[in-house]
Amino acid sequence: MMAKPLRVLILEDRQADAELMLHELRRSGFDPSGPIIDTEAAFISGLDARPDVILADYRLPQWTALRALRLLQERGLDIPLIVISGTLGDEEATETIKQGARDYLLKDRLARLGQAVAGALEQKRLHEEARHAAEELRVHARQQAAIAEFGQYALSNRDVTQVMDRAVAVVTHILNVRYCMVLELLPDRRALILRAGIGWKPGYVGHATVESGRRSQAGYTLLCDHPVIAEDFATETRFLAPPLLEEHDVASGISVIISKHQEPFGVLGAHHTAPRKFSELDASFLTAIANSLAAAIVRTREEDKFRLLVDSAPDATVVVDEEGRIVLANALVTTMFGYPRDELLGQPIEILVPERFRSRHVGHRQRYLAAPTVRSLGTPLCLFGLRRDGTELPVEVSLSPIHTDAGLLIASSIRDMTERERSEQERERLLEQVRRNQERLRALSRHLLNVQETERRAIARELHDELGQLLTALKTTLQTARQREPATSGRALDEGIGLADRMLDRVRTLSLNLRPPLLDELGLGPVIRSYVETEARRAGLEVDLVIEPIEARMQPEVEIACFRVTQEAVTNVIRHARAHRIAVRLRRSPATLELSVQDDGIGFDVPTALRPDASGANLGLLGMVERVEAIGGMLSIHSAAGRGTEVRASFPLQSNSPTEAPIP
Repeated sequence: MMAKPLRVLILEDRQADAELMLHELRRSGFDPSGPIIDTEAAFISGLDARPDVILADYRLPQWTALRALRLLQERGLDIPLIVISGTLGDEEATETIKQGARDYLLKDRLARLGQAVAGALEQKRLHEEARHAAEELRVHARQQAAIAEFGQYALSNRDVTQVMDRAVAVVTHILNVRYCMVLELLPDRRALILRAGIGWKPGYVGHATVESGRRSQAGYTLLCDHPVIAEDFATETRFLAPPLLEEHDVASGISVIISKHQEPFGVLGAHHTAPRKFSELDASFLTAIANSLAAAIVRTREEDKFRLLVDSAPDATVVVDEEGRIVLANALVTTMFGYPRDELLGQPIEILVPERFRSRHVGHRQRYLAAPTVRSLGTPLCLFGLRRDGTELPVEVSLSPIHTDAGLLIASSIRDMTERERSEQERERLLEQVRRNQERLRALSRHLLNVQETERRAIARELHDELGQLLTALKTTLQTARQREPATSGRALDEGIGLADRMLDRVRTLSLNLRPPLLDELGLGPVIRSYVETEARRAGLEVDLVIEPIEARMQPEVEIACFRVTQEAVTNVIRHARAHRIAVRLRRSPATLELSVQDDGIGFDVPTALRPDASGANLGLLGMVERVEAIGGMLSIHSAAGRGTEVRASFPLQSNSPTEAPIP
């Protein structure tokens, strides 16, 4: 095993004691290196090497380990210091820990030194991780706040140039970089133009360009379709630094695509004049700003196509102004409401609202205009429209505010819900029918289980009381015959007796599998104990069995269901788990009976095992689930490859399953 390198600074005025420390560190698997010093000046100088750990004698000529701790604190250094002394009283030891020492040891007990150093290093690692996580959380929160603020600005401002200017300002401030830019991909796709930016020389924004492809970071970003980080352009090999960056002494940068599921608009980049490592949080932040910027750009482009889209919309679409007057309507409105398009233009939107709702609708419209938001189709409101012939129709309406130079417009998509309402009514009728059928099936399932258990009880009684007695009599007769017959017939009689023994054992096993007679006589606990111990012994399994005393008898269906689940779970362990140990727990609470069967076997994928299988290989698991749920209980299976399996079942002692209904 390779020794772990360890930079250690030893504060000790006795060379022999220092050598003992080094020896103990080597014995503990470390490869220590570093100076042995005994003066304060040498200590301060030794800190420049940033040792992993400091081992300090409590008392040194003219100073102590407490002084060393104060020097570390004054310099803000988080270097573990372990005090090692020949004699150290309890008060002194306590004071060293209070002052920041990670541990203290006596020189005549250095066997724990390796463990103490390892613990101190681990504690330092955890502290560093915690500090790093806290810093990441602070940065993340700051970035998220900026993303939210910019998103709101981009959503409310229709001037794309202003949105770009705000984007580069936000990025420059949050990422603390010298330069930021929005580059737009030109139509020929051979270059990108600096459309907005901060930090660049006068005259560059709006005119400067960079080449696409691998001749610039921006071009390479378009090729990669993911954030591109260049920590140091001096060592960058993936792409070239374009003249724009070289002229501004750029040394590092990060760039992302400005795109919204369409052709990319361009690239958003942040750059600095010194080498820098940008984090994943920085990349996520820049991507979020680029996405908001892309949304603003796309929205502006889409507004130019607005009229065409209204005419080609799949739903009836009406556009009204702030006064509620109809300024645009597509052909589907004419079909739905029966009005010629020209007759609607200039009319108040209330012309399409039933008279009994009109006064309220005016108030709703005014409140919406005060705080317009998008309301999509699917909003659970019961709305009605009014046709030209005076008939009403159920409708679903979406609202979308549109800010234009002429003022606020509201686009309303209207969908006739007549057929959907009919479909919903039919769907509810069919669902109710399915629910009734499911209830009947559950009742049938409970009935069949009861019949099955009754039949099993009768068969078990017959096998145990009658056939078992006959076989016992056969064995007795054969034994008597053996005593009376000559010695030459003894072998045949012995074989007959052995056969009878096997038949009798088989009868007992069949009786137990059908229904254990002791379940009715002694109750659930003893039967499960006997069954688990017997099966575990046969399979060579170590068994851990805890069955809490159950004083009162429970409902018969609960007892047999619990036994059957135990039986199936134990059988599965023996057949499939390759386990060495099985643990069974049974306890009763006032309201439930709780069963747990756990093994240390190979485990399996539960969702796959519970998926319906045409081969029937998983009927045992599904049968357990159905048996427990049939009496209102719950069963869960927890397993993973290499981690064993646990089956947990909970049975209600006061049944909460539906009342058993007669089977039609």
